[in-house]
Amino acid sequence: MVRTYKKTTRWNIPSELFQKSAQAVQEEKISMRDTAARYGVNFIALNRYVRKSSAAKKLNNVVTLGYTLHKKVFTKDQEEEQFQTSASSHTNKPLALVRYHTNLSIRKPEANTFNRYSVSLFFDNLGKVYDIYKFGFNKVYNVNETGLTTVQKPSKIIATKETKQVRAIISAERGQLVTLALAVSASGNSTPRFPIFPRKNLKNVILTKALPGCVGVVHSSRWMTSKNFLLFIKHFVQFVQFVQCSQEQPVLLILDNHESHLPIPVLNICKSNGVALSFPPHTSHKLQPVNRTVFGPLKRYFNRRWIVEIQFRTDYKCSKQIPKETLPHALTPNNLQKGFFITGIWLYNQEVFGYDEFLPSETAGVRRRKKSSAILTDTLIKSALEQEARLRDSKKKIALQKRF
Repeated sequence: MVRTYKKTTRWNIPSELFQKSAQAVQEEKISMRDTAARYGVNFIALNRYVRKSSAAKKLNNVVTLGYTLHKKVFTKDQEEEQFQTSASSHTNKPLALVRYHTNLSIRKPEANTFNRYSVSLFFDNLGKVYDIYKFGFNKVYNVNETGLTTVQKPSKIIATKETKQVRAIISAERGQLVTLALAVSASGNSTPRFPIFPRKNLKNVILTKALPGCVGVVHSSRWMTSKNFLLFIKHFVQFVQFVQCSQEQPVLLILDNHESHLPIPVLNICKSNGVALSFPPHTSHKLQPVNRTVFGPLKRYFNRRWIVEIQFRTDYKCSKQIPKETLPHALTPNNLQKGFFITGIWLYNQEVFGYDEFLPSETAGVRRRKKSSAILTDTLIKSALEQEARLRDSKKKIALQKRF
């Protein structure tokens, strides 16, 4: 198929024109070529239509244009009834449905809980917190993590059309991943970066030339864990002390309900210094400010600088200088404030998402997951999480005892 294919309209000829042409050929005895030239129709199509009309008069049928189903025995209603009978006894009903309806296909749906119920529940909790504590824009924070890899994906470039292959040099097939945790506020401020390096022991040389206030931790899996997130919360509390973070003047921290974000020590620190509110699952691509306006520019700047400066090295130690230069370009006050605005968190806007954004989840009969968003520092929610943690620990102890 060519790139700029334009569909023609040569076939789009009214049936009345073919009827007049066939009448001129059959009654007025005009040749088909002269009739086709007079009425502006195709000679072969006119010849086919005249033969069809002659046969239809003998059988009292209707002449149709274009391709139709030939030798059709059953009507459409009879075929539908026959399909319902066979599909009810078929072992694989979806496959039978796809075989009958050619415009259908078997697809694997994506996980999506961005529905009106979950989003409204989150905004209801957010409105309750705003009404009780009267937060200002400098006391509303959002935290999340992202990964920075040492092997970058080449960006698109402009090449001539005759070029068959366009290549770009990258570091290697597999690189090392460094997780970066950030907390940003609606006022346009952000906490110093909190990287997680894939190591066993942390060396101070890794954090040389880093941004002021940067605190690094290590973990073999390179992912955020409960212990590392506890260290991050302590780092966050130290940073927000200048806004008088306390029980009398709390701070709102909005985060997703990942398992590493919900340990009891973290909730205790959050309860003594502010309020923690969780997002519904699978909605951070729409509701999380840092995902909307921060991590995208950060990775683009990081990718650009890495390809230009460090092309053939895959060690994460080489990247200690790059985030210092790329973070200020991504963490601009305009980006941070825009992220809170387009998600409806600040300024508070419960109707920020239109009807079309909820259409993928508007399915009849779907059971909604209750309590997908909750105020984590609430006493009832916190006690329920503590009970779940105790039950999970007891199951682990029983499994270890059975093993040994």
